[in-house]
Amino acid sequence: MKRLTSYVMQDDLFYQTITVREHLVFQARLRMGATFTEEQYLNRVDTVMEELGLMKCRDTLIGGPTLRGISGGERKRLSFAAEILTNPSILFVDEPTSGLDSFMAETVVSQLQQIARDGRTVIATIHQPSSELFALFDQLYLLSDGATVYHGKGSESVQYFASLGYQCPPYLNPTDYFMRQLVVMDKATDEAGSVESVSA
Repeated sequence: MKRLTSYVMQDDLFYQTITVREHLVFQARLRMGATFTEEQYLNRVDTVMEELGLMKCRDTLIGGPTLRGISGGERKRLSFAAEILTNPSILFVDEPTSGLDSFMAETVVSQLQQIARDGRTVIATIHQPSSELFALFDQLYLLSDGATVYHGKGSESVQYFASLGYQCPPYLNPTDYFMRQLVVMDKATDEAGSVESVSA
C-alpha cells in the first residue's frame, strides 16, 4: 500500500535556500531508490515539473518567511510534485487551499483535478470551499461526527439533499448550506442524547 499512495501535508515544509529543481532532485534520490541513474532522476524531475507547471520557477529559490521565493500556489504545487515523483496511484491531500486567496485556491484545485485526469485517484479534505471550487469536485464525501452523510457525484449533491427536504436556496454556496444543516443536525442529535440521558 505504501508504494501505491502518497500524502501531501497541510503545511509546506521546505529548505528555503535551495531552488525548486534542487529540492525535487533531492527528493527523487530519496524516494526513487538507488536503482535509478542520475539521468533518470533528472528526467523524472523535469517530467514532473512540466506536468505541474513549475518549469518557469525551477531555478528560483523556494524562500520562506525571511527570504523571498516562489508564490504560495507554487509552493503547494511543489508539494504535489515531490509526492508524485514515484508515480503513486492514490494521492491524499490535506487542506490544499489553506492560506491561499480565492484565485490561487482555484488554481491549486484545478491542478489536483489535472493530476486525477492523468490517471491517479486524488482524495482531498477541504473545509467550506467556494462555489467555484465545489464545481470542480468529481466525487463528494460529506462526514458528520465521523459518519457518512453523502457520498456521490458533487454535481448531484444539491438535488439529493433537496429530495430529503433540504433545498439549498438560490445563489447560496452549496457547501455553506450543507455545513449549516450538518451543524443543526449534530446539535439536535446532541440535545436528544442529553434528554435521553436525563430521562434514564
